[in-house]
Order: sequence, then C-alpha cells, then structure tokens
Amino acid sequence: MNIEILCENNNNGNTYIVGNLNNVIIIDPANDERNIKKLVNNRNVLGIFLTHGHYDHFGAAKDLSLLENCKIYASLYDKELYEDASKNGSSKFMKKDLVLDNITYFDEEVILEIGNFRVEVIFLPGHTPGGVGYIVGNAIFTGDTL
Repeated sequence: MNIEILCENNNNGNTYIVGNLNNVIIIDPANDERNIKKLVNNRNVLGIFLTHGHYDHFGAAKDLSLLENCKIYASLYDKELYEDASKNGSSKFMKKDLVLDNITYFDEEVILEIGNFRVEVIFLPGHTPGGVGYIVGNAIFTGDTL
C-alpha cells in the first residue's frame, strides 16, 4: 500500500491518496481537484472518505465523486455541516457555498470492505461532533484530530 500526500498551501489541508498500482481511495479531498487527479493518474478511485465536515476537507469531494463514479463516506453526526455552508465554513472563508448531498453515512464504528481495501472507522468526536479516523493497513488518518 502506498500513501501519497497532497498538501494545499491555501488552507493547510492534506489530501491522502491511498492505494496500489490499480486502485485508490481518497481521504479528505480538500479543494485542489486538478492536482488530486494528477496523483490518481488513471487509477480507479473506489471511494472517498471524509474525516469531518469542514469545507477544507471536502471541497473537491463532490466533483471527484461524480467524475470517478464512486461513493463518498462520512459520519452521520456531521451531516448538518455537510449540508449547510454557513456551518462548514465555506461561505465565510471561501465566499462560496459548498454543500454535499450525495454521501453514504455511517452512524457507528464499522469496517468497510471497498474493493481490496479494508477501512476501519473509529469515532473521534471533538473537533466536530462527527469526527472520525480511518485505519487502513498500518496507517491511521485523523483529519484535524490530534
């Protein structure tokens, strides 16, 4: 398993491309869809995973999901943030309204089998009510949770 990191200078967000030669999952696709697509480099995107409902962690999720025909996964406990630009920060900090309405939600700690990936969901509330971490292989991805 390889992990590629795209750090966006405009909001200090990290996007993670996790995968192998053929398939990847994307964790927290911030706002730089073009550079995310370059890192994906014709591999199959099997899913997009969001650690929490702030705009700087999901800005490119909707467009990537539509382009790649894959699902977006997130905690139900941040649903209000994903659906309200004034609560997720996009209207204030980006001066545009980013909302997501095409999310597959989970409301408990689960293990998701997506293609050849085993993604374990752990709840990490605090930064947001629905903050989660994803354990994939020997790595854990926690978003803004320290």
